[in-house]
Amino acid sequence: MTTIDRQIIAPEEYQALYEPPPSVRTPEEMLDLQLRCFVERELATQADADPFRNHLPEHNRFLFVPKRPKTLDLARLMAMIELDGKRGVNYLKEQSLVDLIEVPEGPYLMIDIEDGRARLNVTPSVSLETISAESRSPFTTFEGIAFGIVFPIVLAHHNLDIIGSRCGSDFFPYLYLHDGKPTLYGSWGVSASPGWGAPSCGSRLGA
Repeated sequence: MTTIDRQIIAPEEYQALYEPPPSVRTPEEMLDLQLRCFVERELATQADADPFRNHLPEHNRFLFVPKRPKTLDLARLMAMIELDGKRGVNYLKEQSLVDLIEVPEGPYLMIDIEDGRARLNVTPSVSLETISAESRSPFTTFEGIAFGIVFPIVLAHHNLDIIGSRCGSDFFPYLYLHDGKPTLYGSWGVSASPGWGAPSCGSRLGA
């Protein structure tokens, strides 16, 4: 008797016939999507992205960062992050923030971004050491807010330790959900949690 090949179409393959996965945007489309987020919030202009259009990476793991305002209005900026209809809030004083990372003066791209899930359950101090050892760079406060504006859904997955900045002498800023609201606050950063991780990038590209 002939053996019957009983292989069948896998359930996920069958489901894909009726609910195909979303198409992947090109880097150019991803740049335009990010830029639109900032133009609508009056943080950037269409022309700000022009210098980067011929220098985009082949992947979409990049973030367009508008020019950092001279004075950070954290309440205004955090209100630009919206998740499930709830706008962000701030509990830090602008004058207490200090960036440890030097960034380009104008708009720039953060290349090869990692959203922090690779460093979940790691203390901020250890993350700072390992990020440096990998020749990567942690996010600053403004970069974290910019990331949250474009990708607020990240906060539904995990909270972000923003270890490229300090608030006061020893506190790390962080972004997290409090009562469902995206929230900017700070802590000593001496504990690790599976729900917290420090984002980083491979490099920054200025105009």
